[in-house]
Amino acid sequence: MKKIKTTFILPVLFVLTGLLASYSPVTAQVGNYGLIYQGAYNNAMFLTTKNAIERGIRSRSADTKNSGNISSTGKPAELNFASSEQVHTKVLQGLASMMAGGDQAKVQPNINVLTNGNFLYKFDQLLKQYRFNSRNLGDVVCAFTILSWQAATGGDAARYPAGIGVFRKNMQASLVNNTGIREFNDAQRQELGETMSYIAVLITLANQDPATKNNPQALAQLRQNARAAALKFTGMDVNQYTLSQNGFVAKTN
Repeated sequence: MKKIKTTFILPVLFVLTGLLASYSPVTAQVGNYGLIYQGAYNNAMFLTTKNAIERGIRSRSADTKNSGNISSTGKPAELNFASSEQVHTKVLQGLASMMAGGDQAKVQPNINVLTNGNFLYKFDQLLKQYRFNSRNLGDVVCAFTILSWQAATGGDAARYPAGIGVFRKNMQASLVNNTGIREFNDAQRQELGETMSYIAVLITLANQDPATKNNPQALAQLRQNARAAALKFTGMDVNQYTLSQNGFVAKTN
């Protein structure tokens, strides 16, 4: 993947994830169209991710052969979403506003940064190596969790293709069995999926950049922000888990 200059990525990432880290579900306004800002959504995602992880732990003895190459035809159709330019614009505006921190003069420049970075394409390329579908909410949530874990812990998910497959299968099942998530309309699935995609690819690009790895302060900040982003979106403290060929397992220490 083509690298993006750290001077471009890190300010965007740190501002955005810093705002996410300070977001509190308790003060969220229930009833907003954007469910990513609702306390009810956060609670649902916490239970959903916890369920997926527990499924992975229980399935350790299961046969995981070929589990890293799940056919796209086997994905629950309820989790797929089409792309609407109207929803995409809303996602950009929402992220840009968060980055602006209340300064309306910065919103449009931030939209330009997010648009010119072509981040959704880069996220799609990231997912293709695992045959994930960037227009399937289950795959997006799974990838977001794994990429956040990598950035927060320094782990290498590529070492565990079978474990990725196990977690993917269980995340798909957990999401489709969650009534609240399953009943999202197409626009809501796209809004959530694209928002998580942007954050995941920004985290990953910063994590891959040598300038981050060679700067202890920047690396520590990235680790902290990746952990906070995963916690806010999924309810999962990725630092408490490790990825194995059997999926995510809780650390024993």
